[in-house]
Amino acid sequence: MEQRVGLSVRRKWLNLSECSRYLSKQLSETVSVSDVARLIADGELTPSINIQTRVFTRKVSIQPTKLSETLSDIDVVISDNRRLLKKEPLIGDSIIQYAKPINDEVINFLGVWEVKPIGAVKREAEIKYSECEGLPFPERSIYDTKGVIISDKGHDYQVQFMIDPQKELTELVDVAKVNGAHNSGFITGHIDKLQKAELDAKNGEFSRCLVPCISFPEGAYLVVQMDHLNEFISEVNGNARKKPSAKTANLQAELIFALIATTYGLDVARSPRSHFDGKDGVIGNDLRDKGFEPPSGNTVSGWLKNVDL
Repeated sequence: MEQRVGLSVRRKWLNLSECSRYLSKQLSETVSVSDVARLIADGELTPSINIQTRVFTRKVSIQPTKLSETLSDIDVVISDNRRLLKKEPLIGDSIIQYAKPINDEVINFLGVWEVKPIGAVKREAEIKYSECEGLPFPERSIYDTKGVIISDKGHDYQVQFMIDPQKELTELVDVAKVNGAHNSGFITGHIDKLQKAELDAKNGEFSRCLVPCISFPEGAYLVVQMDHLNEFISEVNGNARKKPSAKTANLQAELIFALIATTYGLDVARSPRSHFDGKDGVIGNDLRDKGFEPPSGNTVSGWLKNVDL
């Protein structure tokens, strides 16, 4: 009898609902859209973006950078971002993953492209997860990597959008006067940048008017390419990544326990959860300060649950 071949073998990518159905079938278990969004947000499943209307990008290098060194960027004071300055305490020495432009060249993208699960992409996945589970939506943070980061052939590109420099300049001057900050060096420096961008725009030059997007581009949505889906399925089924033996897992857990105990004390190692999570989690904060994204406290507790030291 002739074997039937499903349409999925001809597809290059699937949206999140299609991913849910495909993974459920391939793994013989129920995988919801919520699960797919969670896997993307946690970095377990490589996401892509379907860009239906051409976007502008700049080539960037993502590198650990002090927050204070990024506050001179013109996008910090645009109307969509100013509230972030008031929402959170600004700790200038905090290390963030900063997308630094390599040059002023503007590159167009259209169609399906792999993206990094950080910044606006991670937030989009978190929003979808929260929507499915009836949870509060995540807020943007000044400590996040800005915008959508497209990965292509070993290079990273940050999606940009166009601001109206005249509108932003007028609003910034008005806000500064109301708050008595019009003579502040921080404000005057940004006013100067906006004035130059406004002059450039009048002369038909718009490169200074491009800033990192604050959300997904209009009409764009998350997808997963088939290669990444099938790679994930292989990993789950144990075909691509061999699960460590119980002995190896125990040795790894004991090493993690010993490192935490040596640095933070035995009591912290025995109850690590709260020390990784939230704004007061000292281990989580220390890792972020050094440019590392910490695992959740619940995950670490799971690793160490059988350690008897």
